[in-house]
Amino acid sequence: RVDQLYVVVARINESAPKLTMSDEELVRQHRAYLQQEHDKGTLVGSGPGQDHDGTRHVGAVMLLRCASLADATRLAHQEPYLREKQRVAEIIPWRRVWFEK
Repeated sequence: RVDQLYVVVARINESAPKLTMSDEELVRQHRAYLQQEHDKGTLVGSGPGQDHDGTRHVGAVMLLRCASLADATRLAHQEPYLREKQRVAEIIPWRRVWFEK
């Protein structure tokens, strides 16, 4: 099992291109992607990002387990919101330090 973790901070792209599918279809694809990657063990966790007071959705955060930064980048950009350029990602290598077994 690969131990390297990557934090993907996917912020809303303020100049995103117009979607070629419905919002509902994009959400469906997004959820299918998350489930698929969770089932494969590459998605450790994910959730919505919020602004400083928690009132506005600003994107998402995913924690991926991959062999390399290149693999994490490739996998992150398969996520439908990133693939459709509705979000812009920052990918940060991360190592858990505390509470390891």
